[in-house]
Amino acid sequence: MQFENQNIPIDELPIIKEEDFSPLEANFKTFLFIRNSIFFIVLLIGVLLFQYFSKIPDSQWGFTVLYIVIIVFWIISMAVVYIGFKYKGYILRKHDVVYKSGFIFQQKTIIPKNRIQHIEIRQGIMLRMFGLSKLVLYTAGGSTSDLSISGLKPDISNAMKEEISRKIADNG
Repeated sequence: MQFENQNIPIDELPIIKEEDFSPLEANFKTFLFIRNSIFFIVLLIGVLLFQYFSKIPDSQWGFTVLYIVIIVFWIISMAVVYIGFKYKGYILRKHDVVYKSGFIFQQKTIIPKNRIQHIEIRQGIMLRMFGLSKLVLYTAGGSTSDLSISGLKPDISNAMKEEISRKIADNG
């Protein structure tokens, strides 16, 4: 039997429309704000403690600049979360899962369901506090995840996992 790789006309490919994407849960944005804020607050406290206990003479100006830089990066991280949140979304289609993110560097990741080998649902302490979860999809040939969708309600994560698992079982 001879292998054939037939051409597929572009107009026959399924189209991914922006309106088909489901947004992430709104409280995931709050989660991201709080997570980033905790990081920068811990960083500021660390610098403050270092400044308090250090014996570096005439270093007040340098620490002031460092505080300003940290606060500017904190503000930038908040702006990135605020602006970028509306560019995140997912689609669970018949044969694949699509995830989009990024407002400066936009990215769409498409994972065919028949390539998925392992699915996890994760809920860390903070995600659990917000009633959220993360769906993690693994394909063949790697130990790291190929797609992670954070900011889903646990019932949606479970439903997606069941649907994908059913498709995997049908193909297996």
